[in-house]
Amino acid sequence: MKKFLVILLITILALFALTGCEGITPAEGEGEGEEIVYDSACPEISISGSVKIDGKTYVKGIEFFELSKQSVLPDLFTDVTLTITYDKPTEGAEAYLGGIIYGAADFFNDLPKAGKDIGLLDLEITLFPNEDYTVYTGSLNPYLSLLNEAFDSSDTSLLSLMCSPLVIKVISSCTDGDCICKLPFIYDFHPPFAEINIDLVEDGCLCGGCSLKFSSLEISEEDCLDPLPCCGDFCSGLAGWSIAMYDKNPFDQCCGTPCAEPIQTCSGNNCPLECITDCLTEDMYYVIVYLTDQVGNEQRYYATIELAEKCGIILTEYEENISIGMDSCTDWTNIKDADDTIGSCLFNT
Repeated sequence: MKKFLVILLITILALFALTGCEGITPAEGEGEGEEIVYDSACPEISISGSVKIDGKTYVKGIEFFELSKQSVLPDLFTDVTLTITYDKPTEGAEAYLGGIIYGAADFFNDLPKAGKDIGLLDLEITLFPNEDYTVYTGSLNPYLSLLNEAFDSSDTSLLSLMCSPLVIKVISSCTDGDCICKLPFIYDFHPPFAEINIDLVEDGCLCGGCSLKFSSLEISEEDCLDPLPCCGDFCSGLAGWSIAMYDKNPFDQCCGTPCAEPIQTCSGNNCPLECITDCLTEDMYYVIVYLTDQVGNEQRYYATIELAEKCGIILTEYEENISIGMDSCTDWTNIKDADDTIGSCLFNT
């Protein structure tokens, strides 16, 4: 009997020496139906169209069709898509849009809450997996539109709302429970701004005509404080500005991109805004001021300038009241303002 046990022990040791510590590897097809080992590391979380500035992620605010504009076709908007990518298949994933919107707490407190580890604003995002459950996608547009509604309905100062930090919270199933991973971002929904004064350049045209100077305003409520510029963007930052002057209607046969060639242009990428024209000899000019921020929010101002006797300036600003597909412009009929400036200073709104 002892000889048999010794022989059996030698056989077992030889078997492990030949196959390794993991034992015999099953043949192809064997072991099917066994539990899959899922990845427990944080996935890659990304938002389409987002921009990284100084280590922070910014997302452009979404825009919808405005009924106040005369429209041939409804405005289309870009879908903001959340993408969650794992290295290996997962048993599923949950995603929430979270954060605190300053001044809009009452609006969001009335919304239903559900899910795990939910805060003041935590809205579950509908996710759709790919075939092997490694990539999940979902549209953020329905949730960002709620933010737009909260911004529009809030009585709080626009400055406290326009650059609110938010977070995407992803909950995955891990071997030791739920794994929570987050992507913080800033929702930038407000376009850049400028309030621009127009003055005559004295003795700028000795041989005839009138030279004009466009310059952004500055305001200061206190004598001991530095003046605040009426130009810029208080979230992602100003990316650039341009001024274009035309001697005929640039939207006569088009909208969005002007059809006519400008007779004078100026541009820059910071504030203050300043532009000095050549000597102008026509009686009437169309002016388009264009500003854009780092995430692509755009602002346009439209005005006409009539040059009266002795270079007198008659300035009229117009509303953007035409929408054709994704393009917007003005038909120069709805007067927005009739004073000596174009645009508006954020501090005065």
